[in-house]
Amino acid sequence: MISAAKLAKMGDVAFVGLGAMGKGMAANLASSGGRVLVYNRTASVAEAHAAAHGTTAVAQLAELRPASIVVCCLPTSAHVAEVARQLELQPGSVLVDCTSGDPSQTREIGAELKERGIELVDCPVSGGPAGAESGQLTAMVT
Repeated sequence: MISAAKLAKMGDVAFVGLGAMGKGMAANLASSGGRVLVYNRTASVAEAHAAAHGTTAVAQLAELRPASIVVCCLPTSAHVAEVARQLELQPGSVLVDCTSGDPSQTREIGAELKERGIELVDCPVSGGPAGAESGQLTAMVT
């Protein structure tokens, strides 16, 4: 788990996708301290997450601009690509993709982000919703 001190130094962290895996992952991230912005295409899901876990719900992807790190946990690489194109992140920001997606599409997303000065970390996770809730996931980082 990330320490509260380290999270505070990173600045705002954002989480996109509060489905079966994402809701637990974002909750665990929020429990480490610091501000965690959450976005879900169904705004009421982000609002409920904020009420339950102390995150900050945002209604538009543009509101994630202050984040230095954005974690995506979405159904497919196509969803990640759509989100990545809409994000207005600062150069030097990092997008962490936890989707078990298509490797070639992930490389394309990474190349597009790199042109904007944003790094992509490919980080599919394993452990299911129970692992996400308990903070016991296996992350395969490339």
